[in-house]
Amino acid sequence: MFRLIVALAVSAASPAFAQAPPGLPPELLARLPAGLSGLAPAAGTTYIQADTPSKRFPDAEVAGPAFLAGTAVTVLVTEGSWTRVAKGDQFGWVPATALGTTPPVPAAPALPPLPQ
Repeated sequence: MFRLIVALAVSAASPAFAQAPPGLPPELLARLPAGLSGLAPAAGTTYIQADTPSKRFPDAEVAGPAFLAGTAVTVLVTEGSWTRVAKGDQFGWVPATALGTTPPVPAAPALPPLPQ
């Protein structure tokens, strides 16, 4: 329990790296104090709207995993215009504008040209 409290305190003190420790049960996240509420996952399902490369850190150009359009992700924290998301064991910061609450609509196939 001590390590959990320290990890949360360090995360809260360093918002660029704020994230809940891996494997933290959602019921524990829901009981976080108000000052740490940004660590709790958002309610509902969130989807990547277009193929999106991620960053390891919001303020650095270190590449993270790419998330494909339509991928359901867990929102961990939002900082400014960047959101830290997770899908399984993949974590990354993506632009908040790349996320939505509904799956993206696939593009309609191109129609063949009309005969002349």
